[in-house]
Amino acid sequence: MLLPLLLFSRPVMTGLDWGLVVLLGVVFTGVAHSMFIGGMRVVRAQTAGMIASLESVYGIIFAALILGEIPSLRELLGGVIILGTATYSTLRSSKTLKEKAC
Repeated sequence: MLLPLLLFSRPVMTGLDWGLVVLLGVVFTGVAHSMFIGGMRVVRAQTAGMIASLESVYGIIFAALILGEIPSLRELLGGVIILGTATYSTLRSSKTLKEKAC
């Protein structure tokens, strides 16, 4: 999509840069999404949706641990909202399943 922009700007990319772009595209995007889609065959749709919704929380945590980027208060609040919603949904779902079993 952004390839036409190369006509106007000539970024300087080394071999290492190209290697990292390929690593990002193939491993961290292609393989990760393929594994996620493959995993959806063995888990419930609700569980898969929960994992997908927590992706931003994982991103914030790994950015803090690996890159040393400290999340802002706004990012922490967003993470708390996501985790709270996920917890509520899980507890509500397990309660509904228990009621159906009885």
